[in-house]
Amino acid sequence: MGGGVRNRSSQIFLIALALSAGGCGASGGSGGISTPPPAPNFLLNLSSTSVSVAQGSTSPPVGISVAPQNGFADSVQVTLSGLPAGVTTNPPSPFSVPVGQTISVLFGAAASASIGQFNLMAQGTSGSLASAESFSLAIQPAAITNLPGSTFVENDSVPAVGTPPGSPPRRQIVFDAANQRFYVANLAMNRVEVYSSVTQTLQTSIVAPRRL
Repeated sequence: MGGGVRNRSSQIFLIALALSAGGCGASGGSGGISTPPPAPNFLLNLSSTSVSVAQGSTSPPVGISVAPQNGFADSVQVTLSGLPAGVTTNPPSPFSVPVGQTISVLFGAAASASIGQFNLMAQGTSGSLASAESFSLAIQPAAITNLPGSTFVENDSVPAVGTPPGSPPRRQIVFDAANQRFYVANLAMNRVEVYSSVTQTLQTSIVAPRRL
């Protein structure tokens, strides 16, 4: 009889152990620890990656906006870096861009701004989050509308200072602001005289014969 009790006790122990093992296996399956949702984030968007502006003028607007991800809802501070000397922005950098809004940025180039192509960066930050976009800025020469006068070449010349003497007192003058030169048409000599506005001296003459 003692042996029968021991056998039944052993069976009960094995069944309990099996049930316990089965329960542990179930907890490690699909009913385990859940994965946390992704953290909020954002991306910075630019309406154009290239901007062109002439000296002494303002560029078309460039729209800067924030694309929220995973429930991001904060404002982003945007800083523009790489601006060449003589170029300013409106609004001034840095500026804030709220989610759901687009900030239009204008680039103004002074008359003395350097001509060329420049690589710029728009850096957006919000706490520990950051996003950046690069774009290019092209500074073009200013369009000449009113030709400036000269202290050493005049269009009201008189026969006494004409070349040769007695030539018609009329000159056609063009000023090259980029190279600081005056191009003066000398009709009597059938040539174009090139003067430096820096040294105020004749640099060269270009023969321009008349058409028959």
